Amino acid sequence: MSKKNQEESKDHHEKTKQKIPQSVIAHYAKFRNTKTNIKSFLVMGTRFEVEDKYEIIDSVGQGAYGIVVAARDKTKGDSEDSVVAIKKIEKAFEHKIFTKRTLRELKILRLLQHENVIGILTIMLPKSRETFEDIYVYNELMETDLASIIKSPQPLSDEHIQFFLYQILRGLKYIHSAGIIHRDLKPRNLLVNSNCDLKICDFGLSRAIHYQQKNRGYDRLRCNQMVSCSRTLISSKRIWTFS
Repeated sequence: MSKKNQEESKDHHEKTKQKIPQSVIAHYAKFRNTKTNIKSFLVMGTRFEVEDKYEIIDSVGQGAYGIVVAARDKTKGDSEDSVVAIKKIEKAFEHKIFTKRTLRELKILRLLQHENVIGILTIMLPKSRETFEDIYVYNELMETDLASIIKSPQPLSDEHIQFFLYQILRGLKYIHSAGIIHRDLKPRNLLVNSNCDLKICDFGLSRAIHYQQKNRGYDRLRCNQMVSCSRTLISSKRIWTFS
């Protein structure tokens, strides 16, 4: 980033801070992160700020919405749940559409608890409302995704395929029973571990469908692209998107 762009970004940040009403700042004051044991790490050119009890092991991936790293909770020793994935969503409020997707995903995932759906362990509180720009989300750590497995030379047996399909359908049944439609189901959004455990992730494009809305002309559903479907939106019939 050039010096001119840095100055423009700083000016924009200062103007944004000035627009925040004092009543809003006062309301969020009680939610500030008052912990002083925050350490900074530089990962793939991006600064991560996490509690010092976490030791960053390696970078997991980088996408349009942020960077994910694997970290170990040193207070839990060598237990299975000591390793977590930390996702940093940079400049979460810079673009309105991106902000809505982030908010939608966090609101949905905090209510879903299932073996085949990625879960949120915690969300790091910001230091203050005025400096709140980045979001740190702590998730269960998964080693790879189904897209990478499909592209790899590793052969998949019929048993592997059947087990993956079973877990996808199991996760979809739970999501649909909660009145939620994923709308972006693809191999890249199916996380997998070495023991073949599978979890559905990335709910940024998902929607919550209320029973009253089933007869209100919801006749379009996004599955890689917008396609026409029946007038009555019944989640059990949307299972075709997974194929």
